[in-house]
Formats: sequence, structure tokens, C-alpha cells
Amino acid sequence: MRGASAGGYLTLSALTFREFFQAGASHYGIGDLEALMRETHKFESRYLDRLIGEYPAQKALYHERLADQLH
Repeated sequence: MRGASAGGYLTLSALTFREFFQAGASHYGIGDLEALMRETHKFESRYLDRLIGEYPAQKALYHERLADQLH
């Protein structure tokens, strides 16, 4: 399995939460929302504000989303 961007995230999720796939390649997959928020380029710097909430004011929500992914 392989994917890029959102498909890379899908690849990471499938490999983490399912036992169907034996290998995968995540190209530019998002594995850490906080790191993405801190390190993204200017063009997408406010993208997650619309999807999740303003960072760091909504930092707890970022952690909640991560916890939801792990369950």
C-alpha cells in the first residue's frame, strides 16, 4: 500500500490500525498534527485552523484528535 499527502495518512492509519497490509510507503503523510502546525510553510500555515482550531489556543483539541486516532 502507498499514498501521498492524505493518502500517506491513510497508509499510516491502515498499517497502524489494521492487520491486512504487510508493508506500506507513506509519502508526505501527516503523522503529527502539532509538528505539521509548527513546521508547515506559509502557504498552508492557517489550513489546520479551519479544520481543527487555532493553534496553540486549541492545543487540547489537537491532542484529543491524536488520542482518537490511537483508539
